[in-house]
Formats: sequence, C-alpha cells, structure tokens
Amino acid sequence: MCVINLIIKKQFLEIAALLQKSEKQLGTIKDSYNQSLTKKEVSEELKVDIKNFFENLRSALDFLAHAIHDKYVSCGRRHNIYFPVRGNFNGFRNAVRQSLHDLEAKQPQIYEIIKRTQPYYSEENIWISNFFKLCNLKKHVALTEQTKVERHEVRVSAKGNIVGWDPNSVTYGQGVSILGSPVNPKTQMPEPHPDHKIDNIIWVGFIFDEIKEDALPFMEKVLDKVKIIISNIKKEVI
Repeated sequence: MCVINLIIKKQFLEIAALLQKSEKQLGTIKDSYNQSLTKKEVSEELKVDIKNFFENLRSALDFLAHAIHDKYVSCGRRHNIYFPVRGNFNGFRNAVRQSLHDLEAKQPQIYEIIKRTQPYYSEENIWISNFFKLCNLKKHVALTEQTKVERHEVRVSAKGNIVGWDPNSVTYGQGVSILGSPVNPKTQMPEPHPDHKIDNIIWVGFIFDEIKEDALPFMEKVLDKVKIIISNIKKEVI
C-alpha cells in the first residue's frame, strides 16, 4: 500500500473515532438533558457537553476535507482547509476552490456529493447551515442559550376524528360540547364518554434560541446527517 493510502486510511480512522466519541457524548447529553428538564434549567455541564459534541462533528467534516485534499490536491501541504458550506452557488464554488482547488474537474462525483449538502441546493439542507452557525457561535462568542418550551395540549379522539386545543389559550363556557361530549366549565375537560379517548399532553423541551430548533432532535439529526456525508464520500476516496 502506498504512503498516501496509508495516510488517508489513518485520517478516516481519526474521523471514525470522532463519530464514535460524538455518539457517546449524545448519550451523556440525553441523560443530562432529561435532568435539566426536571430542574427547568440547562446546567453548565450540559452546555459544555453540547459545545464539545458540535465541535467534534465539525472537526470530523474538516478532517474529511483534509483527506480529500491530501489524496486529490497535495498531500501534506495544508492551509485553511475546511469542509465548505455556503448559502449560494458562487460562494460554494469559491470555497471549494480555496480549500480543494480543482476538485470539480478532478473528482466531479465527490464535488457533487458535497454540493448536494449545501443549504442553497435544497431546503432540506438548512440543518447544516444551522449546525455551522451554532459551531461558529460556540467558538467565537458564547454558548447559545436555550429556552425551555412547555406546550400544553388536550386531545379528544373518537371514531377517527381528533380535536386538539391548548387549554392555556382557550376557555370553554357552559353548553360547549366536543365530539358529542359536554365540557365541564370548572375542569375545562370533556366529560368521560365510553367511545372517546382523552389525552392530556404536556410537551416539554429546550430550543436553541439562535436557530429556533428543538435542541435534542436537532443534535440527533446533525449526527445522522454528518455520518451519511462521511460514508458517501469515504466510498469514493478509499
């Protein structure tokens, strides 16, 4: 095996280690997250764990860019090499040329994979823009504050029909019925009915203020998406 292939193999082992570390971190974050929900505040330790989680995934993508550069541009000669993410095509093309030079001509299939991850390419890729935004804030400003959100909802279902409402926003008076069940003005709940199912739901979670995303689902999405990007490019490089 030639030297360059050994170098690339080692780089992907480092990337795999970062992904594995991120998976373990997410497990720890979930435990701390649930504790924070109970206490109704985000602990400083949890903020640090989230910061490290995002930074490790960002590093995994940057290591991927280094592997591409070493194999197809120039091994060992590295300067300002980052995984490119831009909001428009011209910005993306310039970022690729800066870090990965003529990748579009040399390896169009890899260029295409990276292009398809860009925020401008599809609305489904807004996650990577938000991910990088959080990474940059954490590196250069401070941890993004999170806000706890509680949403209360009552649902009544019967024979395939579902009616839901926020009891904090709606008050029912005398004589109101929902799917045939009269609402008790004192409890604001429908009276029991053998054919009805009543769910009293409280939605609880934290959001990242900067991107208005639910924190835990967003972190899970970022981990899954980064793993897919790396897997797709690894198939082309190794």
